[in-house]
Amino acid sequence: MVVCAPFAGVARLQVAEGDDVTTGLPVAVVEAVKLEAPVQAPCPATVAKILVEDFSDVSGGDPLLLLAPHGSAAADAREAGR
Repeated sequence: MVVCAPFAGVARLQVAEGDDVTTGLPVAVVEAVKLEAPVQAPCPATVAKILVEDFSDVSGGDPLLLLAPHGSAAADAREAGR
């Protein structure tokens, strides 16, 4: 499952590859001109791959990281991809 930046700004990562995350846990923060938006995990998962460097410039919609969903969340993600 790909987690993307909500808008253009600077991405600050809050997790590392291999970390387990729960639904709603902030995995990154995107900052732009005094605006800060947490990017939350949509489901319980393991961080499979970080796709950007910490404090890198990103555009809205850019992929930030890949999550490997746990349990039923993995099945839901496969269903959504069909």
